[in-house]
Amino acid sequence: LIDGSLSAGPLDNPLWLVSRILEKARPRGNDVLAFSKTSILQFWGTIFTDERLGARPPYLIDMTWLIESIEMRVKVLGKTYLAKLSPGLNTFRMDASTGRRIEEVLGSLLKSDPLIYGYPELLILAHDYCTFTKSDVIAIQSLFKRLGTEFFKFSSIRDILFNPLDGGWRR
Repeated sequence: LIDGSLSAGPLDNPLWLVSRILEKARPRGNDVLAFSKTSILQFWGTIFTDERLGARPPYLIDMTWLIESIEMRVKVLGKTYLAKLSPGLNTFRMDASTGRRIEEVLGSLLKSDPLIYGYPELLILAHDYCTFTKSDVIAIQSLFKRLGTEFFKFSSIRDILFNPLDGGWRR
């Protein structure tokens, strides 16, 4: 499971990195599913409602055609779906790179991982474990201060955008 998408682009998901992950997964018989909570597909989730589709969750709608036409500067590695895995309001973008049928892969996920608001619990736990608590931040700041590192805080978005152009950082 990956938090995000299998779209490889210029900065945030380099093509070489996403490709390498998928190349390592395939020979080992691993399927890769990537879930994204924020995507243009969220809008489509309001159009493709359970009532209009005449379906009950879990279901997938293949949206690869749409993503490939929208995301021109990135390469989509795998298929892209609008996924609704449980009843409720939440739909997600789900990218898949698999050697098996997507129904089999999704069935394995649903059997092995509980869903919270339609989202795999393992990804929620991953978020929890890699988020700094307030205590963590204070400890890191203390360590950096002892090492002589200077901290500065931006007071406005204008400073973030334009200070480097006007001769230096204001503190």
